[in-house]
Amino acid sequence: MPPAKAFTMAPVPKLAGLEYGLVIFDCDGVLIDSEVIACEAVATVLRRFGYDLTPAAVSRRFAGYQDRRIADELMAEGGPELPRDFPARCAAEAMAAFPGRLQTLAGARELLEALARPFCVASNSGAERLRYSLEVAGLRDLFPAKRRFSAQAVARPKPAPDLHLHAAAQLRADPVTVLVVEDSLSGVAAAKAAGMTVIGFCGAAHLEPGHEARLQRAGAAFCVASHQELADLLL
Repeated sequence: MPPAKAFTMAPVPKLAGLEYGLVIFDCDGVLIDSEVIACEAVATVLRRFGYDLTPAAVSRRFAGYQDRRIADELMAEGGPELPRDFPARCAAEAMAAFPGRLQTLAGARELLEALARPFCVASNSGAERLRYSLEVAGLRDLFPAKRRFSAQAVARPKPAPDLHLHAAAQLRADPVTVLVVEDSLSGVAAAKAAGMTVIGFCGAAHLEPGHEARLQRAGAAFCVASHQELADLLL
């Protein structure tokens, strides 16, 4: 695993005494360190259709995007035609690489096991990839189907608020009492549009220094660099 990056975070408040009725976690880049693998998969599939984007370039521009949106934006810029099953090809490429490589981010399981308030996961990934990711990473037991939400359940994925609002409605939580943990600009934008409080997470391998400032400009109330810092806030 790559060494943890050093981020300088502003002081953040203790949250344990506040009445958050639900904590929504993003999956990729928050619970599991999957974005490097996912960006490699997207770059691999794009190369088959004439695009020359490195995994790093995919990460910088598209982290947090659904694969369909990546395809649409690239073709709108005049790039080669991408097939309708582009998202399925990217998902299959990533899932094939998960065994032996996919890891839970340090401290994530310990935080979830100790969290006294309700929590769930809401991801822009498809339902099967989300289920499989959690299974390979050893977290599926903490997220049964009723606490696992994929973008397939809503009309509009992140950065629209639909997925966060859907998760809150299913778990009977008022959006203003929901706390969301997101690592991407699109995820932060989605949570803010849903009227929720957002913590920016900067502990995954694909992120570059300065990401916390970008997340805060997008609307994150503050940022953390690890699940230990998140645990210090929530527990």
